[in-house]
Amino acid sequence: MIHLVKKLIILSLGLTAHSVSAVYFSSYIYEMMSDESFIAKAIKNDTRTSNMYQISSYKIDKPGKGGEHPIYEKNRDLIYTPLQLKIEPNNTDFFKILYIGPSDNKERYYRVVFIETPLTALPGLNRKGITTFFPSVSMSTILIVRPKKQSVKYEIDEENGVIKNTGNTFFRVIVQQGCNGKDEDANHFYMLPGDIYRDERLMKLNRKFIIVNKKYLPLGKICF
Repeated sequence: MIHLVKKLIILSLGLTAHSVSAVYFSSYIYEMMSDESFIAKAIKNDTRTSNMYQISSYKIDKPGKGGEHPIYEKNRDLIYTPLQLKIEPNNTDFFKILYIGPSDNKERYYRVVFIETPLTALPGLNRKGITTFFPSVSMSTILIVRPKKQSVKYEIDEENGVIKNTGNTFFRVIVQQGCNGKDEDANHFYMLPGDIYRDERLMKLNRKFIIVNKKYLPLGKICF
């Protein structure tokens, strides 16, 4: 559920001190699975005013450091319904994001932007005929559309502390503390296709997992 209140919220992505081409997502991401053609996302108005919500998006080369470059193409891959929503205070409604792009073996990345504007800030909606200024609130997040023809592949070298994503779709890596560690205390990061991650913690007695397609996959032999 999306809460659009108080301030501009931007998804920050960056490299860890020990990583090479591994991405930290500090906020929630949208993921469209290979067998999905749309996702629905809830918008909750938890302000005291009636608000108008609008949605837009643009394609990027990749999330994270060195990425986020807009890609301009003639044909659109995403459409939305509706284009805007009027939501009363303490109510919830839904945007639907539909993917109409190619069905191939390529993963695609988008930045999705939501704008919240109080109705009192829109000309013609104020009964007194006076427009009161309220700042619009913006929230953006990353949408990843997994390939329709998906290939999950990876290589791990625990002796040298290296993981490679050799497939065509992203996955999440969890490196726990010890062989009986918890996810809450673990090191979490995402790897895009082609990414390489190096860290001495991969060489130690730490249990490791890949999370992809909502499944946990044991990574390496240490602790297993």
